[in-house]
Amino acid sequence: MSSRRQKIHQTMSEHFVPENGTFGDVWVAKAEQTFWYATRDGVVVNLSDVLNNIPAHTPPRHGRAGIDGAAGRDGSPGRTGSTGVGLPGAAGRDGNDGAVGPQGRSGKDGAPGRDAPAREELNNIQIEHRRELAALRSEFDEVKASLAALLDRDKRGADYVDFLKSRIAART
Repeated sequence: MSSRRQKIHQTMSEHFVPENGTFGDVWVAKAEQTFWYATRDGVVVNLSDVLNNIPAHTPPRHGRAGIDGAAGRDGSPGRTGSTGVGLPGAAGRDGNDGAVGPQGRSGKDGAPGRDAPAREELNNIQIEHRRELAALRSEFDEVKASLAALLDRDKRGADYVDFLKSRIAART
């Protein structure tokens, strides 16, 4: 048998009781001293009416019904935009706004170029990120293994409890 969690809500007035709710929820309207219950289909009805064999009514509506809006007119479609194929883009400023170009030539006498320290730093950062990712993956694998062991232990414990219950039942 599954247990169902029921909630009891208290409101000042039945005007605060919603028209729809979760099945089993109960609202108590303090001012009118009425009880409201959410049915299986989610409709909230007056529980006192149901218990007294009176046709159940729903809570007062919030606001009043509005009027339907007028039908809109169909607009004409706009012009199609240009695709931009074959059009050159504007040059970026200082290389920050444009696409990154190919790597430059080595420096004089085979020495590294001006951006060599920055590239080395980026490579070190990438290596460090890969190490951290590998460490996180191994920790995650350890947590998965621990969880599997806990679930297995709980399953074996439940089986043992069932075994003990059957032994007790066999004695009586």
